[in-house]
Amino acid sequence: MDANPFISNGTCYYEAGKESDPEFIPCGNDALGHKTCCRGSDMCLSSRACYNQTYGLTYLSGCSDPEYKDPSCPKKPRDGG
Repeated sequence: MDANPFISNGTCYYEAGKESDPEFIPCGNDALGHKTCCRGSDMCLSSRACYNQTYGLTYLSGCSDPEYKDPSCPKKPRDGG
């Protein structure tokens, strides 16, 4: 059976080797390539960000690449201090 691109499938990571909370799911089927991840009740945006309609909040979450190197992984700058 072929992978369905409209079914979320895979594990999400917030950085290399660090699994996200299970409420975060891939924005598509990881069997077809790594995907950006968002909270299950939120919308996936083409910019690799997520949108929470209840709070009007846009945020960066993670991706389905366990090494966090795929272009689907949002770049999350860390504080310098």
